[in-house]
Amino acid sequence: RSLRVISPCAFMGCTGLRRVVIEHGLEGLGDEAFSGCSSLTGIVLPDTVKRIGEGCFEGCASLTQVRLSESVYMIGQGAFGYCFNLTHMVIPDSCVLIESGAFLNCFSLESVKLSANMALIDDSLFEGCRSLRDIDLPLKLYKIGRRAFKGCTALAGIILPIGVEEVGYDAFADCVSL
Repeated sequence: RSLRVISPCAFMGCTGLRRVVIEHGLEGLGDEAFSGCSSLTGIVLPDTVKRIGEGCFEGCASLTQVRLSESVYMIGQGAFGYCFNLTHMVIPDSCVLIESGAFLNCFSLESVKLSANMALIDDSLFEGCRSLRDIDLPLKLYKIGRRAFKGCTALAGIILPIGVEEVGYDAFADCVSL
């Protein structure tokens, strides 16, 4: 039998934890499972992981690299918030939902490749990502939420897909390079 779920708060605050590699079989990471693991630098998730819970890696300030599962369909609210050293993120096409604030204040995040199947950029998704320069919005996108890119001071250009129906309040506020 293999590990199938890591429960909420399972490793919360384990400040000495540096790297996590999980073998095939894991399907879900509970809310705040690794929250506050300030020494965690990398995580490799098997292709069996489908869901990353709310605040799962929030406050993992040393996290620089994450390899997401090719079958992840959902990333919870604040999942990678305050991961100050995360620089790049690739969201696989299996992902259809990233909840609000998932990358809030990831100050070093420079580039993101979003899933082609995302239709919504949720509220505050990239708020405070002051190094974000490169993001291609998916063609299926219909809505950009409130404060989605607020404070992304390095963002110098954005191309809105033709299907976008709504750009929320303060969505690009304080994006001084736009």
